[in-house]
Amino acid sequence: MTTLSVREVSEADEKYSAVISVFFPLSSLNLIFGSIVLVAKSPMFNLIMLHIYFFPVMVVVLTLFILYTIAILPLAYLKIVGHKFALMVKGPTGTGSVTTLDRFGSAVLFFLIGPYILIMNAVVDIFWFIAHVYKMDLDKTEHKNVFRYSRTTDEADRMPLHRRTYKKMFKYFET
Repeated sequence: MTTLSVREVSEADEKYSAVISVFFPLSSLNLIFGSIVLVAKSPMFNLIMLHIYFFPVMVVVLTLFILYTIAILPLAYLKIVGHKFALMVKGPTGTGSVTTLDRFGSAVLFFLIGPYILIMNAVVDIFWFIAHVYKMDLDKTEHKNVFRYSRTTDEADRMPLHRRTYKKMFKYFET
């Protein structure tokens, strides 16, 4: 049982985290599967159990995300259409700006095909939401020196970002 003791680093244990991560209604399944996870010491079985335990949470959160997306689509459409027609009246002028007729054409085009564009964007957002929920190649976080609580705003009091963080960020935005 020393394996389940509190660790210096906050991370999921690859062999036993399914036993300690489950929430109340599904914790009764630990009576059946908990001892199997502890005896098997299998990272794959632990991962499968974590997915089973996490699935109801993911379904609820995904449902809320989809409902919010559906509720916000009409408001986003009205805001964008209003903004496009407002740009027709008072738009940027100078080098590189488009004419009022071009702005009107853009507004009418979005008025006609805007709902389809917004629905396609919502579908893509839902896909990326699910992809990020199951993302597993995250860095481990060490809590002992990560945050310095200070009331000053000196740069010296802020923790620097690691080079690996910058590389992952640039790789993420390249795709």
